[in-house]
Amino acid sequence: MATVKNTYVLGIETSCDDTGLAIISNGEVVAFQKSSQGVHQNTNGVVPQIAAQEHLKEIDFLFEACLNDAKITMQKISAIGVTSGPGLIGSLAVGASWALGLSQNLNLPIYGINHLEGHVFTLFFSENKPTKFPILVLLASGGHTMLLDWDYPREFNQIFNTRDDSAGEALDKVATMLNLGFPGGPEIERHAKQAKGDHSYNFTVPMRNKTGFSFSGLKTEARKKINLDDKLNLADFCASFQKVAFDHLLDQSEKQLALKQYHGLAIVGGVSANQNLRNRFQSLAREHSLSFLAPPLRLSTDNGVMPAVVAEKMFNNEIQESPLKGIFSRFNFKQ
Repeated sequence: MATVKNTYVLGIETSCDDTGLAIISNGEVVAFQKSSQGVHQNTNGVVPQIAAQEHLKEIDFLFEACLNDAKITMQKISAIGVTSGPGLIGSLAVGASWALGLSQNLNLPIYGINHLEGHVFTLFFSENKPTKFPILVLLASGGHTMLLDWDYPREFNQIFNTRDDSAGEALDKVATMLNLGFPGGPEIERHAKQAKGDHSYNFTVPMRNKTGFSFSGLKTEARKKINLDDKLNLADFCASFQKVAFDHLLDQSEKQLALKQYHGLAIVGGVSANQNLRNRFQSLAREHSLSFLAPPLRLSTDNGVMPAVVAEKMFNNEIQESPLKGIFSRFNFKQ
């Protein structure tokens, strides 16, 4: 009986303010390290130059920690996957240049990985493994909110993107208006859990009679309510805003489910870490007799497993490397 050779694929994620490194061996995560940049809490948003500097400070330490976790030397690494976009140019450059140096030193193949594809591929670690396709995927994060038609191993088809702000950005901006700090999504969720009874703030669900995502009007409506209410009930307000934002995500997803037969419904991206959103999408999947998929919570936000899992499938020739080396590769952005 032939023995399976262990391969070790290193993933490097530095697209924004999280420095994430991970090692995958034969589809299993054997090392996971991540450093989130708390320095941006004082600026209510990510400062690109500072983010790049923080990545430089952390990446060597995290790499050594990954090798210790996996109990291997760097010579055992088989390939490298590094996030190559989209993201902050300076932050991406730190990860890409560091990965290139390591690949040249060890003579390893290196794959530039699309950040969005990395998010979707974390679904291979969900409790319900993706086996039948296509799957309708909601990708909701601080930078992106879109619906995707995932027909692995073929291309992704973008059904539609947000017309303006992302869901994560809207949550962060409203949290800033409420002086809750950055990142704001987890703070909105924390206060929303403390609400009692009905949601007392009425918001208009965006795009009810149209197709697509849009959060700019909802954000403006929130600002007006905050400015006009001298006795704002923080818990109620957070619960009301969170509810309408998620109503919008579910409303548009359900419209798509009525148009095509899918085998599963999935959510990925930082916003998918919200337990209320997970529960609501799980209920929606159940209503349509679909499998529900979501990555483990630690893989919902940016992390090194994202580029590693895609790179491992490229290294094993399960999917093909794009000539664009990950810059929106394997995505069909025609609407």
